[in-house]
Amino acid sequence: MKTFKSALAFAVSVALLLSLCTAVSAATVINYGDYGYAANGDGTYMLYKYNGSEKNLALPSELLELPVVGIYDNCFKNSDIESVTIPNTYLSIGKSAFYGCSSLSSITIPDSVGEIGEMAFADCGELGSVLFSGTPTLKSIPYAAFKGDAKLSAVTIPESVTSVNSYAFSETGLLSITVPDSVKSVGSYAFSGCTSLMSAVLSSALTEVEDYTFSNCSALETVSLPSGLITIGDRAFSGCTSLTDVDLPAALQSIGKYAFYNAAALNELFIPDSVTSIGEEALSPMGHSNTLTVSYYKDSYAQTYCYENYIQKVSAYTKLMGDVNLDGKVNIRDATYIQMYLAKLIEKLSYRSLELADVTGEGSVSIRDATMIQMFLVGLINEL
Repeated sequence: MKTFKSALAFAVSVALLLSLCTAVSAATVINYGDYGYAANGDGTYMLYKYNGSEKNLALPSELLELPVVGIYDNCFKNSDIESVTIPNTYLSIGKSAFYGCSSLSSITIPDSVGEIGEMAFADCGELGSVLFSGTPTLKSIPYAAFKGDAKLSAVTIPESVTSVNSYAFSETGLLSITVPDSVKSVGSYAFSGCTSLMSAVLSSALTEVEDYTFSNCSALETVSLPSGLITIGDRAFSGCTSLTDVDLPAALQSIGKYAFYNAAALNELFIPDSVTSIGEEALSPMGHSNTLTVSYYKDSYAQTYCYENYIQKVSAYTKLMGDVNLDGKVNIRDATYIQMYLAKLIEKLSYRSLELADVTGEGSVSIRDATMIQMFLVGLINEL
């Protein structure tokens, strides 16, 4: 009987509201209370438009006992709302849904939301807090999702995310960023113009830092690159005037045009011998002046590049397997370095040191490498 009464009430309500219904982009829209609702055609609805004047909102989870499951494109665009609570039944947030909400200060995205549209929270000048609650299901941070949110100083990217798209966090107030290992791609300009960003740790799954990813991040001092990185794109770190520490992995093959252009604080950069392509002005930290010391192995591509491009401040090394501490010789200290590293008494070894430590050629450093060095030193084997 209760079900019958609910159905009857719904039918009567819809009949009374027919005069308020309009067709928008082939969707039926019902104006009810402070909201317009768009029918999905499967018995569920999306918030289509906010028509009210309240600034602190708890979004509805149903319309006349039928579920509301998301927010339509442009729903709150350029509104003056200050806070919003999204029900944990919502599955999606549309394109530009909160674009230009200049008074919105915080947002909590429930773990039910598996999709966010492009520019969903862009140009929200007061947005200082973004929280992904519960166990998120979100797979992608879309194009320009938080672009221009100058007060957004911290965000934790969920481990469910596999891609961070172009301009996703550009021109935000981020102070640091850790891209989780679940992320397999980070788009161009993703963090460009983040002038407060001081440190970045990239996903171990990344093989490319795309064009302009960190361009004009003037406060960026350190960046941790993954060991499997193959490509650094054009202008990836251009304008990073505070960058002092870049450890290039042994797998790296190409460095794009102007990659480190105007990285004025970068004093030394070791180019691994795996690199076979370096673009125009890639290693010009102060425009056309050569203040950067470029180091490399003798007879490598980097040596040829520096000679052909008149880079005068260079250091050339002989590749010596087993020289873990990079002092130009192999001795018991190198075996000790490996043991200390494996025991976590040394927090980190550079990619160059790790490559020279792998004397067994297994692709990782183990106690066997230390043993091999010791055997070499006592003459039990002739070479490393």
